[in-house]
Amino acid sequence: MPAPPEDPRRFARLTDAIATFLAHDGTDPAAATRLLRENERLRDLLEPMLRAEDGDPGAPLEEDETAERYVGDFRLLREIGRGGMGVVYEAVHVPLGRRVALKVLPAHVTLSPLQVERLRREAAAAARLRHHAIVPIYDVGESDGTHYFSMEFVDGANLATVIADPEFRLNVIPGADRTTQYVEIVARIGDALHYAHDNGVLHRDVKPHNILIGEDGSVRLVDFGLARDSDRHSLSQSDQFSGTPYYASPEQIRGKREAIDSRTDVFSLGVVLYELLARGRPFDGETTQEIFDGIRDRDPPALRRIARRLPNDLCVICHKALEKNPEDRYRTAGEFAADLRRFLRYEPIHAHPPGVLTRIRKAVRRNRLGVIATTSAALLVIGGPLVLWRNAELLHQQQRQHNTEMRGLLSDAMRTLDVSQFRPGSETDFLRRVAELSRRYDRMAQIDASPSIRCDAANVLVQLALANLTIGNNDKAAETYEEGVRRMRTLVASEPANQTFRYGLARQLHGRSLARVRLGDREGSLQDLHAAIEGFEQIDPEGLRPEYRGLPPHALARCYRSLGALHVRPATLEQSRQAFAKSVQLLAEIEDREPTDPHRLDTALVRIDLAGVLVRLGKHVEAKRILLSAIEQIEELRSRTTVHSIARHGLAAAKNHLAYVMLGNGNPEAGIELLRESAGIHACLADDFPKTLAHATNHAGVLRSLAEVVGRDPERIEDALQIADRGLRVLKAATKQSPSSLECQRLTARLLLERASLIRRTRAPDSQKARGFREAAEHLAQLVSRQRDELTYGWLGTALHCEAYWEQRAGQATAALKSIRNAVAAVEQAARIHPGGTYEARLANMRALLARIQGAQTDRGVALRKKVK
Repeated sequence: MPAPPEDPRRFARLTDAIATFLAHDGTDPAAATRLLRENERLRDLLEPMLRAEDGDPGAPLEEDETAERYVGDFRLLREIGRGGMGVVYEAVHVPLGRRVALKVLPAHVTLSPLQVERLRREAAAAARLRHHAIVPIYDVGESDGTHYFSMEFVDGANLATVIADPEFRLNVIPGADRTTQYVEIVARIGDALHYAHDNGVLHRDVKPHNILIGEDGSVRLVDFGLARDSDRHSLSQSDQFSGTPYYASPEQIRGKREAIDSRTDVFSLGVVLYELLARGRPFDGETTQEIFDGIRDRDPPALRRIARRLPNDLCVICHKALEKNPEDRYRTAGEFAADLRRFLRYEPIHAHPPGVLTRIRKAVRRNRLGVIATTSAALLVIGGPLVLWRNAELLHQQQRQHNTEMRGLLSDAMRTLDVSQFRPGSETDFLRRVAELSRRYDRMAQIDASPSIRCDAANVLVQLALANLTIGNNDKAAETYEEGVRRMRTLVASEPANQTFRYGLARQLHGRSLARVRLGDREGSLQDLHAAIEGFEQIDPEGLRPEYRGLPPHALARCYRSLGALHVRPATLEQSRQAFAKSVQLLAEIEDREPTDPHRLDTALVRIDLAGVLVRLGKHVEAKRILLSAIEQIEELRSRTTVHSIARHGLAAAKNHLAYVMLGNGNPEAGIELLRESAGIHACLADDFPKTLAHATNHAGVLRSLAEVVGRDPERIEDALQIADRGLRVLKAATKQSPSSLECQRLTARLLLERASLIRRTRAPDSQKARGFREAAEHLAQLVSRQRDELTYGWLGTALHCEAYWEQRAGQATAALKSIRNAVAAVEQAARIHPGGTYEARLANMRALLARIQGAQTDRGVALRKKVK
């Protein structure tokens, strides 16, 4: 296409601008402002000259804030972006009152007909694209020699700003972690590019500055200034490079027009994804030539080495987009986006890591002469035996590669577990993935029985067991932990000094303790916890595998937290307080070394646990101070980062504990309101994560507390009964999901006991009151067959005592005598497990009732015999 003819008017304006600039007084700062106001027609030419004179070509000029500037029908509000070939303003299209972004060619650029045509081409390319992730073009025109086009104004920031500011709050997927949002951003741009490619437009300048992130979570692609039709050559017939060096593809650098197709944009988008994940570009250098050399000849640093916590699947996707050879990349931007979405849905991705032969081919490409020389010498010296050695070496390479891939899959499964804490409905996804991973490791261990692989296989069992615990498969979790402990003890016995094996054994013991307490084996759980604590305390971090070196302090803090939770019972509250305090201390030390939001959250959650124990110990002032501080910290974290389900649970627990502080301070209404808020949070969590049993049981537990507190007011007994019934409905659904859950059984019994206590205070018949306590006692009797501790025996004794009292009142003497005898036996058993406390006083009351019932029966017997005589 021939270049447009030169316009003599442009040269005349430039001559006038130069003469005006040379005549002005450069020593007076105010003179520049006056000069611009007096020569509005030449402003676009004078501004760059005045900035250059001040030594800062990019600095804004000081001018009267009340002065209004226009380009055609557009009133300019402020400059929002500037590049070598255009300035973008926030503006208002006056006739329509519409807020727009206005891209204007500086006057010195308009002297080039090619650049004017480029502006028109950009507008034309974007104008024929109608896609939600491409900024639409409204108008294109020229006013007094100033060329422009207007487009939709996106209120937000470009992706380069997001990369530069780790605190920038993203809202692309509300509630998701930053990595997930980055992946979604790139997937949306991939969709936009695929649409553009299908409509015959290549972008050729995909980079963070050209990706806009709206405050509403929208993602938009802009700047089609280098775009060209995919079915024809660009305007310039030379091989001159066009684009931004850091994001250019190898074929762009080589200037081979015939090789540039949609896969060029795939490569550039891959660079963007890499930069988001690694917080650095894959190809860098001090000069453009150094950057080009890297893009052409060097593979980017492996993402897994730079960011170890990144899932392997995500790294594979990114590196496939960055393949040097277009044939090895994704064929389309749509395929790239689709694989990213498979990753987000935890589905198998289509990309595969490069095999051994591919890596050899790349090595040959990078150092062709060296490889040829070495291979030739080896063939001359070794001859035939080289073939056998080569086959064995390839086998070992494949094995090592498989080991690395499997560890990457383990990292993927771990990421899924992390995400399941805040992504609704992902619990079963994690179980499915980790179960498949465990099967693959077991098959692999049959082929390669090395201690390292066996250790990895055992570590996967920790996650498999935890996944089963999450959804209430407690028996399966216990079996899995048992197998993990067995395997790790075998490895430790074979290499007692191996710190990685000892660390793995301690993890398995901690996990088994969690399963045992769910199954009612408190003593076994305590034994495992103390063994795990001892194991973690003796670990030498320097002897661990690199990926484990920073983990023992976290693991030890989690063990002390579990120990604190196990001791939350009347007889051992001080031990609970000490364990939680130790966990807080360890986490605070970690937070001091690494003050990250996850570490702050961990510390806040354990401080909430500690405050709960302080409330039970009657230390309300200290508990309130801790709780208010923890709530404030979690709310602060939520204001700038994702607060996933663990944090939401912590917030609910804090409000629950704070409610009892308010109740203790004589403010029942505040306490009830806090309990309602806590119940509301747990209800939302249970809706979001229907497979996570703990959310349902936590919800029911708070409803039991709320029913008890509301029921203290005689005028609100009916409200309290409705709350208790709601809790029982929650537990019925949870028990259907996990019939063997001890926690569901325990809470159901306690809610039935609370409900019976509420009915006792109504005008219901005595027989109905007795029936309510009988139902609670039947559930508690079933529970005590599984969990023989003093608390369960104590609750059973209370239910039977009340049942006997109301049976006696209803004239059911024989049933009352049986109930009170069973009540005495239950509380005597509780007193044997934990001597002291209030058991003796309770036994005295029960024995008094027993004597009354027996006395009444004796009196009735005597009266009956007299009547017979």
